[in-house]
Amino acid sequence: MNNPGVRKLREDNNSSVQQSKKGRKWILVLIGVLLLAVLIGWAWQSYKFGRSMRDLAKGSAESLANAVATFGSERIAEKDWSELQSYADATVRNHAVAYIAIVDSQDTAVVHTDRSLLEQKFSQPRKRAVVSASAPVAQDSNQAVTVWVGIRIPNQ
Repeated sequence: MNNPGVRKLREDNNSSVQQSKKGRKWILVLIGVLLLAVLIGWAWQSYKFGRSMRDLAKGSAESLANAVATFGSERIAEKDWSELQSYADATVRNHAVAYIAIVDSQDTAVVHTDRSLLEQKFSQPRKRAVVSASAPVAQDSNQAVTVWVGIRIPNQ
């Protein structure tokens, strides 16, 4: 039974089984590395996308604050807060706009889309999903009020 041909066949068979196991291990390691690379790429793209969405929202907030400051300057000079409040309320119906506030020189909200914050000291919301920007409105070389606008960042 100690046939050298059978022994050689068994040794070859055991060697190929061991090589096959090593090959499977390397395939699993390579699949794991590939999955890790895909996850890192996905996380990087998500980060870049979130950052560009934040930049876009910031630009929108700045533009809207400047528009309110420019086109509302006559109403601000007349202190026609009710007209400005109506405009702010109508604008916030757009779901991207989180809030509009007009703050006087004492940091008191004279217009705010959240009525509970009217006549209160203004502070920017600390929500991660809202980007805020402001635009000053000057009268007679003095800063009369500041227009604040908050824009919601989608999917935050």
